[in-house]
Amino acid sequence: MSTITSTSKQTQSMSIWERYNSPIVWLLLVAYLGVATFLVTVVFPVQFVDRSQSGFFEAQGIIAIRVMGMIGVWLSMRTGFPNAWDSQVTNKQRMAIPIIVGLLLGSLFLATDLATDMSRLKQEQSNVPAMGGFAALLFCAMLQYGKAIVFSPQTFVSSEKRQTYGDDRWPDQIKNLHEAPTAADIHDLKPWIQNRYPQMPARVYVSTSDTLDMHHVSELADFSNIEIHRFPTGGHGLVTELRDNGLLENILDS
Repeated sequence: MSTITSTSKQTQSMSIWERYNSPIVWLLLVAYLGVATFLVTVVFPVQFVDRSQSGFFEAQGIIAIRVMGMIGVWLSMRTGFPNAWDSQVTNKQRMAIPIIVGLLLGSLFLATDLATDMSRLKQEQSNVPAMGGFAALLFCAMLQYGKAIVFSPQTFVSSEKRQTYGDDRWPDQIKNLHEAPTAADIHDLKPWIQNRYPQMPARVYVSTSDTLDMHHVSELADFSNIEIHRFPTGGHGLVTELRDNGLLENILDS
């Protein structure tokens, strides 16, 4: 009798697994995504180059994936699709082929990136606010009109101050700038703003984790109408972090 009972329980357990293994497998995958999200956002924070990458690990992204995936699983169970761990599907079909295809696509993406420097170009785009901030502050002072909103700006490109603060970033661009000087060149914003438009309003956003950016921004601290907003993380790419955190739109609209 006990053997029959044990066999019956095993059969019942197998029946439940065979019937519901798709949602179970999906919930396990969602749990894995949760662990991965915790690792890349809390334990080992990663600054993503592209918004499409970081969006995958945001709360709304995870919720959307969880809900839409579960709906897909529910529909698949009612439309004749095999279960996630269907006994008639071999491990080769279920695991080996998808892994091989994923490795091939990943290798293709990496090869394309190495050939085109795509990720480097995207990273450089996230650094545009530095000189863009310099230009925005300069033009506002020049026109004596408007309010600049800048992120991690450079405030000087003079050889003397760069040497004083140990700023050796973008050596080729700075070298080209100094090798072709003109009478209209402005290499230091502080005296220019002081002489031209000391009451200029501006909002400056900077990360305290980037020492060089903090040196640049400190040049603006004496101007009463220039607000300096400091953030503990983000580095020179602070604007990218603000965008990914959903704060950038509010800053620009305020």
